[in-house]
Amino acid sequence: MDNPKFVTFVKKLLPVLLAGMIYFHCTGQSVQILEERSISSTIDFPLNEAHFIIDPKDPKHFLVAAILSKTWKKGEAADWRKGQAADSHIILLQSWDSGTTWQEKHFDTNNIASGYDPWLAMNNDGTVLLTSLNTFTDQRFLHFLVFISKDGGKTWTDTPINLGTSHDRQSIVVHPVREKFIVVSTNANRNYDRKRMRGVNITTFTRDGRFIESNWHGIFNVDKINGTPLITSENELIIPIIDYSSRPGGVVKNKRHWIVRSNDLGRTLSEPIMISENTSFPHLLVDTLGTKADILYQLHEKEGSRKFLGYLSSSSTDFGYTWDKKVVITPYQGDDAYMRNGDWILNNKGVIGVFWFDRGNMDNKSHNFYFAYSADQGKSFSEPTKISSKPSTPDGEKYMNDNRWPAGGDYFGMATTPNGDFKVVWSDHRDDLAQLYLATVRVIN
Repeated sequence: MDNPKFVTFVKKLLPVLLAGMIYFHCTGQSVQILEERSISSTIDFPLNEAHFIIDPKDPKHFLVAAILSKTWKKGEAADWRKGQAADSHIILLQSWDSGTTWQEKHFDTNNIASGYDPWLAMNNDGTVLLTSLNTFTDQRFLHFLVFISKDGGKTWTDTPINLGTSHDRQSIVVHPVREKFIVVSTNANRNYDRKRMRGVNITTFTRDGRFIESNWHGIFNVDKINGTPLITSENELIIPIIDYSSRPGGVVKNKRHWIVRSNDLGRTLSEPIMISENTSFPHLLVDTLGTKADILYQLHEKEGSRKFLGYLSSSSTDFGYTWDKKVVITPYQGDDAYMRNGDWILNNKGVIGVFWFDRGNMDNKSHNFYFAYSADQGKSFSEPTKISSKPSTPDGEKYMNDNRWPAGGDYFGMATTPNGDFKVVWSDHRDDLAQLYLATVRVIN
């Protein structure tokens, strides 16, 4: 023990052993990719921006909604005000055998000229809502449409409910007791000075899909964008938002992340709580599985929005008033780091699964799809695991929608199964056209 070389060796080895013990304890033993396959190989058009849910009463029943683009007029991005929108519509893919076979339904009637931003929700009664933003052949503005099925997706209403124009970023949460649908969107309105401002619009539907009411909230005097709403263990609604100034020289220099709460399904909102600054699009999770208090998780982009440098996580047990230290999810720190579209989901065992697109050390066009998880309430995350077996390479010169959605859209679809598996559907450009792929990820503790 008096040997100085041995003491030095132990001092150097101890941190390595300790780090290994912490990694083993926090991340479990392994991640298994049980499947990774195309679910849209019979469709000869690009598919983007998938949203994915599993029937709460039938875990073999999968529903995936996506954008199907037939042609795209000139212009790198979709600007329907300048006649650059795609000839597109929303397609619904359904499987009743855990994804082995799929049926198609095209939402392209009612003079629909283009469709974007699909979002699905289903309650325990078998009512399904499919929302999307659509233009019509005789109108140039985007309309917020709600399609309804009352029999678990087998049949749909002929005419959708039209919630009007100037909506964006719509998403849905189902009330766990009342089975009502709460639809949250960003909506432009006019304030008392007749100035256009984006606020948060909250629309509620009954458990059988009937419209109840819409309520618009300005909250404060700058534009804002909402994230996906959450429901706490006390059945309280939480809505994440970011604020920004849409005009040069505005009062807000950096985007700030807030949350607002509601106990009456969005009729009234609490005072906003600011939870971070210089932030990206808001992605929150709420863990209601604990016996002491709900845990709120916040996903951060490293160094702020649109830097693509990776992701971090933080947690709060007082609904956003205080936050723990940020934890690194994506450890890669190279000069060519390019990680984007990160999102996450919580399974019924309390495991957080994080998905993102990662360029790694490939060329400047390709990327792969990655996964990491935390089994200790966000205190640490596993090493990243590559899900996609082949890289995705968008071709903007050949397909205009690859310019608009190089990572397959602004979001992808995630769901969890009763046994805790993570299932994810994303748009992949590995085989020329952007097609939808499904993967099942299992965490072995």
